[in-house]
Amino acid sequence: MFRRLVSLALFLLSTGPAAAQDRAEAILDFLSHLPMGAGEDTIEIWYGTPIPVQPVVLLAELRGAEIQGDMDPFLRTFPRTLGEGAASRLDEIAATHGFDFLAARSYATMDQRPARAAVIDLPPDMAAGVAPALTANLGYAEELRAGRPILARGEDFETNFRQRDDVFAYRIGYASRVWIDGGLLVQAGDWGTMDRALAAPAGSVGMAPDARAMINILDADLDAPGNVAAIRLYLNLSQQGLGRAIMVADMVNGMDESGVFAMIVEDAATAQSMVAAAEAAWTTEPNPATRRPMAEMMHGEMTARTMEIEGRSMVVLTVYGPHPLEDVPIWQNRLSDRFDIYLMQGVLAWLFD
Repeated sequence: MFRRLVSLALFLLSTGPAAAQDRAEAILDFLSHLPMGAGEDTIEIWYGTPIPVQPVVLLAELRGAEIQGDMDPFLRTFPRTLGEGAASRLDEIAATHGFDFLAARSYATMDQRPARAAVIDLPPDMAAGVAPALTANLGYAEELRAGRPILARGEDFETNFRQRDDVFAYRIGYASRVWIDGGLLVQAGDWGTMDRALAAPAGSVGMAPDARAMINILDADLDAPGNVAAIRLYLNLSQQGLGRAIMVADMVNGMDESGVFAMIVEDAATAQSMVAAAEAAWTTEPNPATRRPMAEMMHGEMTARTMEIEGRSMVVLTVYGPHPLEDVPIWQNRLSDRFDIYLMQGVLAWLFD
């Protein structure tokens, strides 16, 4: 216990107010290894890092909460698009794939079906064991692509149910390509997407203008102190009647947390109109899904504002408050989760006049 408390103290001392204005660069650098989708179909990006959640779990334990150790940061930040059910198979995945998800420092996925991709930051010595494991256990074979050794299984977008145990088969047997680049595991389901990964940073999520603008919100005058635990980005949304892009972020600051909801819209006037609508509806307008105002569903103080970043007009909402430990496990941020759920349900009436 003493060593864990020392680790907690060192972490808290190493994270101060300056970190709040230096959050985007490291995320964009990591996403510069994740290949972008092609074409105009909607793209879903997940990013997560368990590191800022780990000391929060220790704080929760000190306050008497039941915790699951390393599983809590993993469950809070792991991209759901990467292998549904992976949390219940971690030991099996470690044995067959040669790496442990709980040792990963960050992970990200790109989903523009049928194209998918993932990047996982592993300790280099662990990453070195992936190729032998995939070859021996899951039928991968090495091929050279742009002079680099790539592990490949199946034809592009092929589905083989006998390969469902491969976490990169997404439980339906998708084909897969894997490139080990130092400590980075880069995965794609087809050669076109892998070729963009090999050409990175060009053609990456981290270089995509809308993605960069949205993530740079994190370094703007944002009412959300602390560190980023997870991000969900939705790009190419105009055809769905929403803004061009949307970001939902989970942020932690000790036992406080934030949910951030941001949208790129047509112009500054549209952004201002949406801010006014949100401020008017937040405490009074019943949510169509719950018949209760948003203020009753979100445990914190809401701030709405417009921003102009890299030539893009945005509406940005943040809700900040203490984590309700007595009602919600530490591996959940109900603020960001509810923003995302309402987005998926199309329950956004509180943003429109």
